[in-house]
Amino acid sequence: MGGSPKASESGQQTGLGDIDKQLDQLKAQLADLTSHYTDKYPDVRKTREQIALLEATRKRVVADTNSGANNNSSTPGRLPRRRSIRRAQRCWNWKAS
Repeated sequence: MGGSPKASESGQQTGLGDIDKQLDQLKAQLADLTSHYTDKYPDVRKTREQIALLEATRKRVVADTNSGANNNSSTPGRLPRRRSIRRAQRCWNWKAS
C-alpha cells in the first residue's frame, strides 16, 4: 500500500479529495442497494448514515480551511505584530514629548 504522495503538498485538499472519493463510492453503493432493497433495509440505512456523516465531515473540513485562510488576514480586534509595535512606539513618543 502506497500512501498519498501529495499529502504534504496539498494539505487539506488531499483530505477533501479522499472524502469526495469515499462519498462517490458510498453513493454508488447506495444506488445499487436501493435498486434491490427498500429504504428500511439495514444496509441502505447504514449507507445513508455513512453518507450523512461524511458530508458533515466534509463541511467541517471546508469551514476549517476557510477559517484558516481568514486568520492570515488582519481581523478586527487583532492587529498584526508590526502595527502593534508602531502603535506602541507612537504612544511612547507621545508620552515622552
